[in-house]
Amino acid sequence: MGRRSAHTSDELRGLILSAARDIIETEGLTALSAREIARRIGYSAGTLYNIFDNLDDIRLTLQIDMLEDLSVKLSALKSNGDAKRLVSQTLKTYVEFTFANRQLWNLLFERHEETAAIRPQASQASLERIATIVADALGAALPDVPHEQISHHARILCAGVHGITAVATTNRMPGINRETAILYVEKLGKTYLKGLVVD
Repeated sequence: MGRRSAHTSDELRGLILSAARDIIETEGLTALSAREIARRIGYSAGTLYNIFDNLDDIRLTLQIDMLEDLSVKLSALKSNGDAKRLVSQTLKTYVEFTFANRQLWNLLFERHEETAAIRPQASQASLERIATIVADALGAALPDVPHEQISHHARILCAGVHGITAVATTNRMPGINRETAILYVEKLGKTYLKGLVVD
């Protein structure tokens, strides 16, 4: 049974997202439901819909928050004078983050049909920030390559890394685990740097 609200809207929003995150991390995406979130926070399921449009809106918000967390981690990396190492470090950190947040990361591969009109720009903007961070690392390693080309190739490189994390974190390809995923993205980064130098 729900209770009368003892929290502000912002506090409720935080409680809902925290409960949803915990459910996904401990029990997986299939365990997430409005009823289970409500049970954990001690409110009625209807209370959730005073804060979020629907369950997909909660999932999308978690996805955006997670991508922002990744952006912060990647932004904190420093080259220490070795720009090519920064590229490798950026890609490795990307993969390590996906494995540290494996269940949440799989939100990216879920369909959110109910939220077709709900803040898709925010999710895209988060992915763009990550691509820009990768572009900055590439640009520092390859200062003679034009910015437009670096930006374009950073997005291609992100797509490759994203693909590797997709099969690795969802166990869709035997033999790809955290270690092999890191090895693959490091090789991908080195090969990419060499190709762009020749290009």
